[in-house]
Amino acid sequence: MTTRQQHFLGSSTNTMNLHLWKNEIFYYAGLLLLPAFFLLPTDMHRTFLYAFLIMGALCLWNNKFLHDLWNTNRLMIQSALVFFLYSAVSVFWNSEISSQNIIDAIKIPIFISLFVICFAYLIANRDDFLDKMAILYASLAVIVAASLLFVDVMQGSFALSDIGFRYRLEAESGRLGNSNFFAKLFMISVLLFLFQNKIFREKSLHTPGLHIFLALAAFSVFAFFLVSTGARGANLALIASLIITAMVSLNRGVIVASCLFVVCVGGFLYTQPEILQNILSRADSYRFGFWQEALQIILNKPVFGHGFEYPIKFINPHGLETASTHNIILGVMLYGGGIGLGLFLFLSILTLYYAYQLLSAQKIYLPFALLVAGAILHLTTGHTFLVNLNVEWLYSWFVLAIIMGLRVKQNKTEIDHAN
Repeated sequence: MTTRQQHFLGSSTNTMNLHLWKNEIFYYAGLLLLPAFFLLPTDMHRTFLYAFLIMGALCLWNNKFLHDLWNTNRLMIQSALVFFLYSAVSVFWNSEISSQNIIDAIKIPIFISLFVICFAYLIANRDDFLDKMAILYASLAVIVAASLLFVDVMQGSFALSDIGFRYRLEAESGRLGNSNFFAKLFMISVLLFLFQNKIFREKSLHTPGLHIFLALAAFSVFAFFLVSTGARGANLALIASLIITAMVSLNRGVIVASCLFVVCVGGFLYTQPEILQNILSRADSYRFGFWQEALQIILNKPVFGHGFEYPIKFINPHGLETASTHNIILGVMLYGGGIGLGLFLFLSILTLYYAYQLLSAQKIYLPFALLVAGAILHLTTGHTFLVNLNVEWLYSWFVLAIIMGLRVKQNKTEIDHAN
């Protein structure tokens, strides 16, 4: 072998090692990005997101995956792009348009697109990505919950009915002090734990009693802290998602697990009636009033809407302000009118259809369960999908990434078997 050949082989080996290291860093950054959202300050997490997207762009440059992604998910990608394009253009009929609105109208769809592509790549190419993510989320939820309990005990103010209603972390240091974020963390953790756990993904329930006992113990912990937050939207969305997924799947393991969790929630509420009373005492939290005001604004421009990021302000009887319609349908109509809503519903129904295909054909339940939970949650807390990285991405755009990645993976498997 000549010196030139040796140099060429050495360069090729170094290039390959660099590529492997780059992919490994990208993989672990993807695992940590979403859990870090709950812990890091906003500016720090935004920097993390930018770094992750840049790494993704470098890993996917001249990568065959983009071609496979387009061929496998063409209709879904086209639907999303049309929705993005219409939303971005609508900024120009915003009567109070600003330069920041225009920047957001361009920036946010690009970031969302890169986010979806990056996670679809990781899910399609790493078999253990979702499994490790489930473990990471469950661990994070338990650790954070234990730390909140520890603070209560040390302060001598432990009260089950008070968990989640107080702020534990300062606003600038993280989001877990907010009971709604805390509840959504547990909602997502339960769905990941349940539907990425091999115990419940089997066609029927053939597991030792110890496994069932451990699963029940884990559900009891999750139910305890989720209900104690008092976040009605997350609790209702999770329970409805489990029931609907169990009914649609007709999987014995899923049905048993869902029943166990609902029993845990019911048992906890029965033993802690003050929490149930607190939840019921808040009635509709003035949402009907917000919805009526939003509907009046929508009727002024029902076809095209008021434009992307049109500023709104609702004030409840206590004088507190909110800039959200607390309903995704009304939010999308307010910005994009009937046309925007039509594009949004087409993309949503198409995504749900593909999620159902994965459920019925491959017994993959996670995308369907996340979509159902997200849909219910968005009906009472949502406003729009086109926002900077937020917890809503976990049960909207991240689900899109899961579906696209799994479809690419399925297509590759079919091609390999055919060859």
